[in-house]
Amino acid sequence: MQVKKWLGTALALVLALGCLSGCGGKLPEGFSRDEVIAQAKAASQLLEEEDYQGLVACWRPDLRDGQLEEKLHQAWEGLGGPELGERSEYTAEEAVGREDEGGEPYVVVLLIAKYERGKVQYTISLDKEGRLVGFYLK
Repeated sequence: MQVKKWLGTALALVLALGCLSGCGGKLPEGFSRDEVIAQAKAASQLLEEEDYQGLVACWRPDLRDGQLEEKLHQAWEGLGGPELGERSEYTAEEAVGREDEGGEPYVVVLLIAKYERGKVQYTISLDKEGRLVGFYLK
């Protein structure tokens, strides 16, 4: 049973990385791969530290709502975040460019974080000012 779970996770990672690397191409002008990955890592660290207010402050203002802090808290708790232990490393890092419906560029960063008792896949989207416009956990 454990092998099936591991194999399913490995296949999902391969598909996600393949899609990200093949479906978006290079980063839009004005974005630096190293900078957006560092920003995404900083956002994931705020979540690990349960600094939900700090994480909300990183969001683009028009996307903040009164429930964002609680949604982030529930998502982290739902994954068992506090029980995962310390993060030991990021086993995958990828960044690709996209455009929203209005043609504005943004970047999607995929991070796979390995913890003492599990892994978390972060999919974090940043606009050209480096503000969060998407934050998904799996």
